[in-house]
Amino acid sequence: MWRDHLATKLFATEQKQPSDPFKTGISHGFFACRTCKGCKTSKVNERNVTNFKSNITDAEFAIKDIITCNSNNVIYLLQCPCNLQYIGRTNRHLKTRIGEHMNNIRKGLMTHSVSAHFKFHHNSDPSLLKFIGIVLKKTHWRGGDIVNAISREETQWIHKLKILTPQGLNIDIDLKCFLND
Repeated sequence: MWRDHLATKLFATEQKQPSDPFKTGISHGFFACRTCKGCKTSKVNERNVTNFKSNITDAEFAIKDIITCNSNNVIYLLQCPCNLQYIGRTNRHLKTRIGEHMNNIRKGLMTHSVSAHFKFHHNSDPSLLKFIGIVLKKTHWRGGDIVNAISREETQWIHKLKILTPQGLNIDIDLKCFLND
């Protein structure tokens, strides 16, 4: 009897990754944790988001991965109250990068397009910033340059959503990531 139990444990089929971090019945999308600085500061974030759209083209896109505030290697979308959008990337936890955006906005820093926009148009109020993770880049099992892969993905989304200034808050794109060494 204990042999059968042991055999099932040893030879169990591959277990799936948890597909629903907050038990919502949804197996893909961005799941806001509601506990990090970004979630606590932003009053407009939904608990879970499964798709997003370009405010320029009205094209809608599904979020195909499971992304949380603790995810790293993420392409994210920021949006201000006047519906301008910004695409960014981070290889750190998403909550860390969003926290930096929030601090920059609060301080009214002019060194970044998002915080500068919020200073001039939204009284440096970080609670008006909406954010979601849209793509989770996974490292290839053979390795590779994940930073370059994230840069490529970011550039493609900036182009796809058409959010370079003046239509959006991105002021440039990284084309170096498409060149071979």
